[in-house]
Amino acid sequence: METIRGFSIIIFCLFSGDLLSKSLNLLIPGNVLGMILLFLSLYFKIVKLRDIENVANGLIKILSFLFVPVAVGIVLYLDIIYKNVVPLLFSIVISTYAVLLTTGFTVQFLIRDKGGAKEND
Repeated sequence: METIRGFSIIIFCLFSGDLLSKSLNLLIPGNVLGMILLFLSLYFKIVKLRDIENVANGLIKILSFLFVPVAVGIVLYLDIIYKNVVPLLFSIVISTYAVLLTTGFTVQFLIRDKGGAKEND
């Protein structure tokens, strides 16, 4: 029963985000809004972590299996990918460096902020 409840909470957040995205014509995908709704529900303690923890861990264990449909979809469009390989590689490289730089600066900022707080105490 606990598993059904946890899965229901996750699915409810997913469908709520999708409904919100489609009804308001937002540019943010519904699954991203669903994750934000789930995060906010956990943050404001509307949903307790123990309610979804087992289901979330189970989904993480089979995460690689969930990428199979995506891989098959990519194979279907290989001709389009070959035609656009240079722009794709360029965007992959640029976005990878952007993520690395953003993560690095964020971690440095947080470390400095945490270290500064200890010195002031």
